[in-house]
Amino acid sequence: MKTFRLLAIAFSILLFSNTLYAQSAKPVVEGTWKIKSLNDSGKMIDHGARETNVVIAKNNMTIHVGCNHVSTKIEFITADKIKPFDISATRKSCSEHHQNLESTLRYALEQTNSIRKNGAKIEFYKDNDLLIVLEKKTEQVKKKGR
Repeated sequence: MKTFRLLAIAFSILLFSNTLYAQSAKPVVEGTWKIKSLNDSGKMIDHGARETNVVIAKNNMTIHVGCNHVSTKIEFITADKIKPFDISATRKSCSEHHQNLESTLRYALEQTNSIRKNGAKIEFYKDNDLLIVLEKKTEQVKKKGR
């Protein structure tokens, strides 16, 4: 009887800890974001003035930087560690500027191994190297013409 109780307690602890781990392994990153800055050859380049669109819903991320759409699944190992991204993208012929931006973004995503929420921003890292900063998009209310 004592052995059964100990097994039941151990099983309950294991089940409870797995539930806590699953809940903590997904930080709140859902929403619509824009690229604030992007690491390009070791330098963070500010993209705050350019219109980009990053949508994160559940574990999926879709990105539009002006020409092609990039999509990937986010698989969390812990609260901030992720599995490498498996990236797919449309293959439209784009301007050189958009091609360079998409290439830099794709490379940064492929290098990412952790995501951290920092206030109203999400930061993508390879170890301790900052690669991408996303900023929460605010909805703009369109005014009706008179």
